Amino acid sequence: MKIIINHNNANKTIELKKNSTVGDIIKLMQLEDVLIIKNGEILSNDDIVQENDKLRVLPVVSGG
Repeated sequence: MKIIINHNNANKTIELKKNSTVGDIIKLMQLEDVLIIKNGEILSNDDIVQENDKLRVLPVVSGG
């Protein structure tokens, strides 16, 4: 299945197996310290993605 990922202000289409999770995407794209957003909601690593989902990758920023 195809998923559209917006990362660093660029859209990328990736191909995943059915029943893939957000965690699978994070591993595939070798991402660290990010949030995955769908329709304004933060997804957990265990959430299953669907065909043609449009997801946004946001880096987690911390400081003090």
